[in-house]
Amino acid sequence: MKNIINKIVGDRLNKRSFEFLKQKGKKKQVIFQQFAKILTKNWFFNGVILTTILVNSLVMALESVESMQMRFYEFFDVMEQFFLAIYIMEFLLKIYAEPIKYWKAGSNTFAFMVLLLCLVERFLTNEQKRAMDLIRAVQPLRTLRTIFFIRGLQTIKSVLYILFLLFLLLFVFALIGFYFFGTGNTGNVDNWSSLRAAFFTLFNLVTVMDHWTDFQAQIVHQGTRWNRIFTIGFILLGCFLFFNLFIGVIIINIRVTSLPLLPSYKEHLRNKKQTIVHRQQEHIKQLMEKQKTTQFESFGEKVQNFKKTLKHDDYIVMDDLCSSLSFIDIYLTNLDQQDDTLYKLQNLYFELSYILGNMLEGESGASALDKKRHS
Repeated sequence: MKNIINKIVGDRLNKRSFEFLKQKGKKKQVIFQQFAKILTKNWFFNGVILTTILVNSLVMALESVESMQMRFYEFFDVMEQFFLAIYIMEFLLKIYAEPIKYWKAGSNTFAFMVLLLCLVERFLTNEQKRAMDLIRAVQPLRTLRTIFFIRGLQTIKSVLYILFLLFLLLFVFALIGFYFFGTGNTGNVDNWSSLRAAFFTLFNLVTVMDHWTDFQAQIVHQGTRWNRIFTIGFILLGCFLFFNLFIGVIIINIRVTSLPLLPSYKEHLRNKKQTIVHRQQEHIKQLMEKQKTTQFESFGEKVQNFKKTLKHDDYIVMDDLCSSLSFIDIYLTNLDQQDDTLYKLQNLYFELSYILGNMLEGESGASALDKKRHS
């Protein structure tokens, strides 16, 4: 009986300890998952990934030089494995932090596809050189990931729609131009003989507007009466509408992306102004404190000390207007008039004070008589 009880108690204790350890393991997993999420959202982590992409692009550019590729083959191979390890670490951290949300972002899907191609390349043999070349041609697309890191470059997402509409416009007009001016015995073989040539002609027409008259002169000889409508319609739609719309979308998107940064910029500007004002105030306080010390003298003290150095027998060169005899005469006359005015004002003040004193004595005497009468 005792053994049965011990067995039942032991089983329950083991079950509880297992559940406790399981919950503890889940807590640790949640904590590590939150840490991975915070790490992948951190600016330092994104900066490391962005730097890795840029350095990887630079290494691929250097590897394209045949002389350097033969000379530093081992170095390029080590760097490729190093970059691949960083991309794998980034993928594992992001997929562990957000397993479902990771695939909702187009940038993550794009990065995973490029990473998958790089991993496939590691298992290819030398006999499969064609496939290796194709995969290596896709690897430079990783540089486009910088669009997702740099906020200002994300305007390209909206520009892609304009480029797609422009491509449709080129496609439609290329077909029209091919059937109008590229067929028959009188067709223009150089510009409209194929869809590829028509595309190149229209692209040249929409980007370089200086030579559109030459194209028009060439298609005039085709004999169709729609050539002018074709040229004018394409220039209006392709250049004046889509090309300017393309520029407008870029400007609008740049403005929209910079609006969230405007309050922080204003706050930075306000803090900068306050710092400058505070610095000027401190500088003025320091200057005032220096004037109060014994080592430095104020302007008034310097003037007084300068007056003490003057003597009556010092020679003074008097060439200016204020030292002429006529000016001195007028100045002394004005001083006399000022003295007379001051004397008159002084007498007037005496008279006013005398009158006010008499009025005050009269009011005080009248108030005293009123008090005696009431008493």
